Amino acid sequence: MKIILSHAYSRFNAGDAALLSVLVQDVREVFPGAELTVLMMDEVRPGETFDGVAVRRLPTQDSVDGSTARWIKLARSLATLAGTTLAARAPALEHRRIIGRRLAEHLRLCRGADLVVCVGGGYLRGKPTWSSTFTLALLLQPLLMYRWLGVPTVLYPQSIGPFPTRPQRWMAQRVLRETDLVIVRENISQEILAGLGVTGNVLRSVDSGFAFAAEGTVDLRARLRVRPGRPLVGVTVREWLDPAGQERYERAVAGAADAAVEEFGATVVFVPQVTSERQDDDDRTCGRRVADRMRHPATVLDESYDHRTIKALYAGLDLLVGTRFHSVIFAMTALVPVLAIEYEHKTTGIMRDLGLDEWVHDIATVDRDTLVASLRDLFARRDEVVAQLAERMPGYQARAARTKLALPGVAEHGTSGPRKESRRAVSTAAGTEPFR
Repeated sequence: MKIILSHAYSRFNAGDAALLSVLVQDVREVFPGAELTVLMMDEVRPGETFDGVAVRRLPTQDSVDGSTARWIKLARSLATLAGTTLAARAPALEHRRIIGRRLAEHLRLCRGADLVVCVGGGYLRGKPTWSSTFTLALLLQPLLMYRWLGVPTVLYPQSIGPFPTRPQRWMAQRVLRETDLVIVRENISQEILAGLGVTGNVLRSVDSGFAFAAEGTVDLRARLRVRPGRPLVGVTVREWLDPAGQERYERAVAGAADAAVEEFGATVVFVPQVTSERQDDDDRTCGRRVADRMRHPATVLDESYDHRTIKALYAGLDLLVGTRFHSVIFAMTALVPVLAIEYEHKTTGIMRDLGLDEWVHDIATVDRDTLVASLRDLFARRDEVVAQLAERMPGYQARAARTKLALPGVAEHGTSGPRKESRRAVSTAAGTEPFR
């Protein structure tokens, strides 16, 4: 078999890299000997591989790079969309002299695939702007193209939406209802899809990050020379809001970090979950700003770690104040209690699944006093939360590991087969109800 793993984001995003690693492992287990290719949104070096799999650039993302001028990006994107759309519908146009070498090679790769599995994540969403609508179109168009080419397509565990504008809802409905299988990782996304009339091809599972295991350990306490008995509190932060909102959020986190030092004698360390400098998405920049706002010294880890090392780092913490959601997942799987700061609905959805949504705060409204009060409560109830994680995490991780059972049915039935039957066999094993 030839299988494409599409829509991978970046190797410099530890959460997304972990989702890709789990997907590679799952596909290899289900289809031994299959020839795999990763389509990456980030820059790809010649001959690059990920976990031993060849990596290529996703052409729809390639079109928006290389220029800061919006009109040039728009023109390139429209040309890419037109070229792939026409060639997918009319194979005679699939020639390098007509659509260019890169697009022709991409079409041949896709046309020869037996299955496409899109990496899990939360990229199919929108904001109420035209630029967001256009970005969504660039992400949805490959799914439509795979359909036109007759290649069975699965969306691995996703958070879907929101889609605040009518064009976004129309595009999402048109494309997602024609995708062979859409796997969602929380109830909110399932409800959004139901509102679009997308129900017959939807399977409820959980985030693949719960199935990701680190290799080896990292003694973070020894590295930071944390005295025995002193709590080690990790913090992850990110750029997300407008300047005024970002400053309020950063001051709230800084205040909570200071409270951890003053009231509990903690050592505070900022962990960079994402270090994608090229995409202007580097947590170290925000982490340094928040540390500078603190009254007490804190450590900002300044290296760019791979996803396996990042996962291992969290096991050494006593508590995490986490904005990056896969930092929250990585910590919880190591039985580390978490205060989660939500920037998308995936946080509340998954924490609610685990019965831990009382520890979630909205990034758009969180303030210092609220976060500090919650931190005090979590320290006081730390043993109780650790016991909850120890009880609930194994079952949740098992559900994540069973997601791969959905793949053979879609590969067998394809775009013309009975999708309901291909899903029925996995529904019982993977579970369609929220974990309790």
